[in-house]
Amino acid sequence: PPLTPTENWVLAMAWIVSLLIPTVALGVLAARQRGSLIAALPRALGIIALGGVAITHAIALPEHLADASVHYVAAMFCLLILASCLCAIGLAVVRRPTGAWLLAGATSTMTIVGFVISRTVGLPNMDDDVGNWLLPAGIASLVCEAVVVAFSVYAVAVVGVRMPRLAVRS
Repeated sequence: PPLTPTENWVLAMAWIVSLLIPTVALGVLAARQRGSLIAALPRALGIIALGGVAITHAIALPEHLADASVHYVAAMFCLLILASCLCAIGLAVVRRPTGAWLLAGATSTMTIVGFVISRTVGLPNMDDDVGNWLLPAGIASLVCEAVVVAFSVYAVAVVGVRMPRLAVRS
């Protein structure tokens, strides 16, 4: 069935947020960075990966909006898009982004777990994805989420509070 005007609006907002917020976050990070770009590289890659998480879920959103029995999945996708974008902003603007990394890592880990559950035992009213491991948007999302988790573990466990701070331009 075609999407309702409200569903089309939700889809449009998901795309706008998924594309715009991580791009702005990268711009803010670049503007705030002084000296070596190497210090900002983990944050920049984290922002790009979080943007990938948001975009891959915006790609899959229409099929979940079109089926009223799985609107809860569409709502979770929308919340994931927002959380990913908020984490991207946090990585760009917070001087010591340990909390942003923790939230980004936890969100991406829960998303990976949700993907595995949806492909193994299935979700309520959504058993058609069981065994469907090779969906391109799903693979792309898993790669982005794995990058976020890896950088989060590095930033929190290895570097911790000694993580390089961004200088603020006056």
